[in-house]
Order: sequence, then structure tokens, then C-alpha cells
Amino acid sequence: MLPFILDRLPNGCERYIEPFLGGGAVYLAIKDRFNECYISDLNPRLMNFYNACGQEVSVANAQPLVESTLRQVNLSLYNTICVYIEAYNKSQDKAKYYNVQRTVVNRNDYAWLEGCEVYFTPTNLIIKPDPERGFKGINVEDATSFYIVNHTCFNGLYRENKKGQFNVPFGKYKHLGELDKTEFEAYCKCFCSSNTTQVHIGCYGYDKSLEHVNDKTFVYLDPPYRPISNTASFTAYQKSGFNDDQQRELKEYCDEVNRRGGKFLLSNSYQEDGFFQELYKDYTIDVIEVMRTISAKGDSRGVTKEILVRNY
Repeated sequence: MLPFILDRLPNGCERYIEPFLGGGAVYLAIKDRFNECYISDLNPRLMNFYNACGQEVSVANAQPLVESTLRQVNLSLYNTICVYIEAYNKSQDKAKYYNVQRTVVNRNDYAWLEGCEVYFTPTNLIIKPDPERGFKGINVEDATSFYIVNHTCFNGLYRENKKGQFNVPFGKYKHLGELDKTEFEAYCKCFCSSNTTQVHIGCYGYDKSLEHVNDKTFVYLDPPYRPISNTASFTAYQKSGFNDDQQRELKEYCDEVNRRGGKFLLSNSYQEDGFFQELYKDYTIDVIEVMRTISAKGDSRGVTKEILVRNY
């Protein structure tokens, strides 16, 4: 899908917003085109990991570093991940090792991170916490467990049960490859502000990002996809799910972006019942054929239709 998105980027925008960040493929491909980036997701485990990436750069260069503002500042995310990868590869019972790490991922209460916005510079950390929750610090060890689980779970899926716990089973991987230090450092820099691009990392719902929208803003939206059939009902990336009413509320968000003069591009599944065609009839809808890469059955992988909706 990424090439089709890159072909449809608007001109004249200085600020980028992506409130359903997920794996961040679009953000990573285009961040350097903008002066400001506001990236966010409701998944606190994921945002803790991205915060740890940004902290990796900030801590490495900070002179001096005020340790009271950071948690586990003495831990390098890269070094910790390498230790965990080695432990996984040496483990005689990799399923047990996976389950231990999944327990770590699920054990902590990340409520303090929800509503929080973190802004890293190469030498500093600026925090805008939710005043009711405060800021407890970025947890490098939890970020490492999240990395290991994400790289060894079935098909690289992220899914939560109704209790908000990550519940994807072990993917039966025999070996994890080494983490390239140069590549990882470059990756971490994507989550830290530079001289040309300010990066703000948030853990909140898409509606809060409206406060950053102006007529120089481009918003990319990649929400949980609407099921393409009654049997393909996988929308539970998080415990709250994402039903048709929420899809309609998201359309109202798009309308507001449009009213403010911003540009938006939204991706979702193509619907034979015309749900999105009717919902977004006032905007441009492109139908794209793509290869589906995540499926429970290998023989069900193949070409499927998705849509891109835009107001420009």
C-alpha cells in the first residue's frame, strides 16, 4: 500500500499528523518532508517503545543529563535488546521464553502514559503529561520485551483481548537475527527531533490530534479496517475494538480536518456493501489492489481491494 500512498501525497504541507501510528511505515517514509510531526496511537505499549527509541538518542547525547526526569537512563535500548535476543536464541524452550516476555508486556499498568505527549531533542526531553496521571518514566526493559514479543509472535500480529492484554500466541521462530547497530540507531533517530523536523510522540485518541490541525497540515489515517465479510471480524487490535459507529465518528473527524483547511488521506478495506463509498461520497475514493500479507491461513493470502480516501 505504501507506494500508492506516496504517489498521493499533497503539496504545500508543513505539519504531519498520524494518529493511528501502528508500525509507522508511512511516517518513516515521509517524516523528513515536514517541519513538524505529531505521531500518536492509543497503544501505550507501542508508544513506550517509540519513546524508548527517542530516549536512546537523547540520552546518548545529553550533556548534562538530569536523571530524575528519566527512568532507567543507564540502560541502552540497543544493548538490552541484544541481550534478550541472545537469551532467546540460547533458550531450550522458546515458547516458555516467549510467554515470560508476553507476561512482562501485560503486567504493567500504562495508564500514566495515556494522554501524555513526549518531545525529544538530541540533548533533552520535554514532557507534556496528563495532569491527572503525571509521568512515571520510559521503561526500557518493557520496551525490550515488547520488541521480542513483536518479533516472535504469530505473524507479527498485535491483538488484545477484552481485558486489554496482548494475547497473540508464539510464532515458533527458531532463531532471531542480530540487531544491526547502525540501522537501529538510524531508526531511533526517527523518533527524536532534529534541526529540520520536530517530532512529538503522543499516546491518545485521534480526536485529540485535531488541536494541531491547520491549513498547512497533512493527516494520514490508518484505522482498524472494517471487516470485508461477516466471518472476517478481526478489529480487536485493542480491547475497545472499532465498529461502524466509530468509523462514522472518524468520518466526522475528517470533515473537521477539511473544514480547517487541512489535507487528509485515509486507508481502509474495500466494502462490497458500499459502506465507505456512501460514507465518503463527498471525497475522492481510489480503489487499490494490494497483496494481503497477514492471514491465519497461508493459502488465503492474495490480492484484495483496499481504498484510499482523500480531500484533495
